[in-house]
Amino acid sequence: VGVAVAIAVIAATWMWAKQPDYTVLFSNLTDRDGGEIIASLQQQNIPYQFSESGGAILVPSGQVHDVRLRLASQGLPKGG
Repeated sequence: VGVAVAIAVIAATWMWAKQPDYTVLFSNLTDRDGGEIIASLQQQNIPYQFSESGGAILVPSGQVHDVRLRLASQGLPKGG
């Protein structure tokens, strides 16, 4: 039983460590801008999440700058 618990703990730690850290891409967006950004992220197969409060769009931290540049080339976000 102890070996099984140890293996489970190691597996859970390994899976947790493999998940990328998510960083804020944009926050305080209008509904229109948010919808267009999400549509673009889905089209480009870029993983994203919403912050716990729902006020920000998060992407993996290693992709933030690249994604911002891609979206800017599309004119997004259109708001301030």
